[in-house]
Amino acid sequence: MTAIVGPEYNHSTPPHYVVWDGMIDTFAIHKSILTVDEYRGFLKGNILKYKLRMGDKPSTPMERDLSKVNIYREELIKFNKEQVRL
Repeated sequence: MTAIVGPEYNHSTPPHYVVWDGMIDTFAIHKSILTVDEYRGFLKGNILKYKLRMGDKPSTPMERDLSKVNIYREELIKFNKEQVRL
């Protein structure tokens, strides 16, 4: 498998995060199989994971982990707003 790098590579939605011919991303899959509390925990756990390892994983720039923290944080905020409307 050849790694895709460069300006065309989007770290927030990399190609390996899209499954079933691009129809569903992993956020949608997790949201569909987890309970509300489990999904929140999944998002919070990933926020914590990327915060704790920020700058410590070899060959991964700190900015990439910070970007992932923000992706999960934004998804958590969006999800919480959706739950308030229900």
